[in-house]
Amino acid sequence: MAKSHFILLAFYALANSLHFASNGDFIAYYPYMPEWMSAERVYFVWMGVTGIGLTGLVLGLSGRFWISRPLLALYGLCGLDGLFHYSLDLCKDHDLLTNFLIVSEALLGISLFAAVVLGGLGLKKNRLGSKSFSQ
Repeated sequence: MAKSHFILLAFYALANSLHFASNGDFIAYYPYMPEWMSAERVYFVWMGVTGIGLTGLVLGLSGRFWISRPLLALYGLCGLDGLFHYSLDLCKDHDLLTNFLIVSEALLGISLFAAVVLGGLGLKKNRLGSKSFSQ
C-alpha cells in the first residue's frame, strides 16, 4: 500500500469516525429523522463500515491487493452516505460543524475511492522493461 494511500485512509477514517460519532450523539436533535433511526443503529452501522475499512487495510498490508482494493474502494464510497443528510434538511439548517463533517467525509471518501481505483490501474515497468499493470 502506497504511503499516500495510507495517509488518505487515515484522514478519511478520522472524518468518518467524527461524523458517525456526531450522528450518534445528536441523532435525537436532527429534524425529520425517521422514527426507526436510533443512536444504537448509527453505532452499529459505524462498526460495519469501519470493519470494511480495517479488513481492506489489513489485507492490503499483507499484500492481498486483489481483495483489499475493492474493500478500500467500498469503504471510501461509504463516505458519500453523509450527503443523504441534505435529502432530509437543507444545508443552511445544519450547523457549521455538521456541514464540515458531512462535506469533508464525502470529499475524503471519494478521494480514497479514486486513489485506490486509479492506483490499481496504474502502469509500472516490470523487470523486462515493458509496461504492465501494477498490483
